[in-house]
Amino acid sequence: MLASARSDTEELKRILETYASEITDTELGVIAISGNRELANEMAHRIDAQPYGYLRLMTSVMTCHCGAPFDLEATPDFARRLEEAELPWPPVSQIDWQLKDW
Repeated sequence: MLASARSDTEELKRILETYASEITDTELGVIAISGNRELANEMAHRIDAQPYGYLRLMTSVMTCHCGAPFDLEATPDFARRLEEAELPWPPVSQIDWQLKDW
């Protein structure tokens, strides 16, 4: 998160390459703030397909403080539940993450 906050792309790249095999879907927010939209969407889609995945996705939204950590189109079940609950999307970003441009 510090590398993303500093917009230190070299350090962020090094960290992500070093720990790539250890990154799980719980780090969805970190992937989002690193600016890797494609991977964030892939992870979100995988989570969305799991039982109670929508709860895990909501947790990632609340903890990343980055607005939408993934595109809603990548998560059809989550999108349906947001619509049913009449919840707004995207959430407001609490922090201006320079590397996240969506």
